[in-house]
Amino acid sequence: MAPAKREETSVIEGETLDALLRACVVQVLTPGQEGDGTGFFVAPGRILTCAHVVTGAEPGQTPITVLWRQQEYMATVLQRAAPTNAESDCPDLALLALDLELSSDLQGHPCVALLDEVKLGDDLYAYGYSYAPHQWEAAKADSVTSQYEGPSDEGRLYKFKAGQIESGLSGGPLLNVRTGAVCGVVKSTRDERTALGGRAAPVATVLQAFPDLATMQQRFHANDPRWRMAQRASATLSATPPVFQVPYGESACLGRKDTLETLETLLVPASETVAVTGLGGIGKTLVAATYAHRARTRYPGGVFWLRMDDPVRA
Repeated sequence: MAPAKREETSVIEGETLDALLRACVVQVLTPGQEGDGTGFFVAPGRILTCAHVVTGAEPGQTPITVLWRQQEYMATVLQRAAPTNAESDCPDLALLALDLELSSDLQGHPCVALLDEVKLGDDLYAYGYSYAPHQWEAAKADSVTSQYEGPSDEGRLYKFKAGQIESGLSGGPLLNVRTGAVCGVVKSTRDERTALGGRAAPVATVLQAFPDLATMQQRFHANDPRWRMAQRASATLSATPPVFQVPYGESACLGRKDTLETLETLLVPASETVAVTGLGGIGKTLVAATYAHRARTRYPGGVFWLRMDDPVRA
């Protein structure tokens, strides 16, 4: 049997977790709804959102417009777990389906990683379509930071504070900065005019409502390294400042603009190796040191300075 064909993915070294999360977020437009909502990719062709964002949409029938990277795609409700008069405790969740065969440019899209873990005081990050510069303009994507305050509604919801949750953010992902994974789905605001925060459906509730999603998540992230790479990049950036042992200063080398520009060009990507050669005393060391000072942000792991005139110390 021939091996399954893997979709091509775009891997960007050094891409941070918040940037990748934003790349997973979509705007959801449902016929008959006054406002817009948010959703996010959790598996190939699968978008998680809140059920109230797609109110009135018939499963498998009503076309729902999804905006991703300024392009329109059509989706339908695959599964819904919405509160009713008989089951008021039912979670406010919906899983949408996109036909990837009809939208070839969607193939290889990123997906968030879900993890049901959160502790008191954890920093959280949400992203969704909640910002409208003017009343007549369409909603634009906006960021919100907050903190986990504890369980709510007898544990059925997560409560978070210190973030302004506005209309349109419903259905958006709630990223736990500590774990580097999405821990919930933004459901409601505590006061959209202030930074009181809001409430979210926990990932545990999501996986209870849509049990097949756990297997789909595991299969996707086993074959797609982007989320793991972004977690590592973000952990590096949030850690203690990297080592920087370079002598002299950034302005120590004067009159070598062309040489420094050549170095900067040759050392892209930063993993390349370049040797600066020349007669003794013409300034090779100063050139190398000046470059290191100017380009230190390209090397999040740090910059070490080794003197090769002393092999034992080097």
